[in-house]
Amino acid sequence: MVLRVVMGIIYSFIAYKLGNFRNWRNYYSTIEFWIIGNLISLFLTYNYPLWELTSPGEKITFNELIFCVFVFPFAGLIYLANYPQKAICLQRICYIIFWISYFSVFELILGFFGYLKYSHGWDIVWSVIFNSCMFPLMRIHYKHPPWAWGLATVIGVSIIIYFRIPVSAMK
Repeated sequence: MVLRVVMGIIYSFIAYKLGNFRNWRNYYSTIEFWIIGNLISLFLTYNYPLWELTSPGEKITFNELIFCVFVFPFAGLIYLANYPQKAICLQRICYIIFWISYFSVFELILGFFGYLKYSHGWDIVWSVIFNSCMFPLMRIHYKHPPWAWGLATVIGVSIIIYFRIPVSAMK
């Protein structure tokens, strides 16, 4: 639990320094989109998880709650507030690649220390692929929310089909 609290403090401090708190309302719906997507995936895979945030003596739902309350809002604020608006395409691509790499390396570190467990065919490669969809999708949501919801639905259904998540496992 101490690790989760420290992580929350670090994210809030970084978000305070790098995020745009004055304009947080501009990013709020996209951050909600990210959190809602995560909660839907947790709900649908409750009895058939593809990955789990684990920690000795802690409930998995508590770990996910920490991510939904601290990591996603602050990371989303930093990502969206610093997105290169007037940059050339290559700069935007590099920015997105940085975030994909950051979240993927962060996940590798969590896995290395035993805080993340993969199941049912999911692994770090799938996480990189997922992150490669997620970060552009957040930008799409910021600009065109209906498109993002449609794409997120297609991605979600594709994951359910590919990993054969049984309807009976859904809560």
